[in-house]
Amino acid sequence: MEEQHKRLQSGAELHRKEGSKFLKDYQIECEECDESSYVASYQEPVFCPICGRRAEAEEVQSMEKD
Repeated sequence: MEEQHKRLQSGAELHRKEGSKFLKDYQIECEECDESSYVASYQEPVFCPICGRRAEAEEVQSMEKD
């Protein structure tokens, strides 16, 4: 059976699920401030990073080659 938790050097446990998350890129086009911005986040952003109003974010695919 595979070990579910990994120990850090400090002795704390690192849950494998938390350690495997990656930042995703999102584009936010705010209708309130008429600005377009890009945000890297673990979760989909809800607010405009410029004016703080609610906005819808769209996930942007990375252009990097592996």
